[in-house]
Amino acid sequence: MSSSESSKQDNKKKPFKRFGRKPEEEKKGIPMLRYGKGNNFYKFREALSEVMMEKYGNLGKLIDLERYYLPAIKFTDFEAMGYSEARIE
Repeated sequence: MSSSESSKQDNKKKPFKRFGRKPEEEKKGIPMLRYGKGNNFYKFREALSEVMMEKYGNLGKLIDLERYYLPAIKFTDFEAMGYSEARIE
């Protein structure tokens, strides 16, 4: 090849190709937590919460509430058994 032929090949532009990255929404499970300015803490926290709720139930609410989940307790009618409200509390 002569120098003129090689310079013609160098001038040809390659077509633009996008990187083969998949959007993070398609990935299932918990993403790897990244450290630094461009971190993904909120996506990580949301995914962790979903997985914890599926796996552990009410204990998974710990991530969203940032405290232990205490379910509302409904007491039955103890007066029929001879107990008063003052005695229960």
